[in-house]
Amino acid sequence: MLWKDYLNIIEFDFSGITDTQLEEIKLYPNPASSFINFNLETFTSKTNLLVYNTIGSLVLEKELVDKDNNLDISFLPNGIYIIYTTDNNGVVKGISRFMKK
Repeated sequence: MLWKDYLNIIEFDFSGITDTQLEEIKLYPNPASSFINFNLETFTSKTNLLVYNTIGSLVLEKELVDKDNNLDISFLPNGIYIIYTTDNNGVVKGISRFMKK
């Protein structure tokens, strides 16, 4: 719900949902041309990796088997991508972005 007082815009949140801390996925190298490497601190056995382009299209989905991973991005067009990790319930646990050059 938004309320305007002509000087400030104040946003009220009545949903009762609290913010959660997302893990920042540490990627290297960034920018990259063929592979990116990453390590997940909050890895569980059913962690999924989702990669989206800047217009919101899912371009890659992968089930992860270890906390240390590499990802082939050679087939992706040059650009900026957003990477998410989710648990087995689809809840987002981590987020980052990378540039494919």
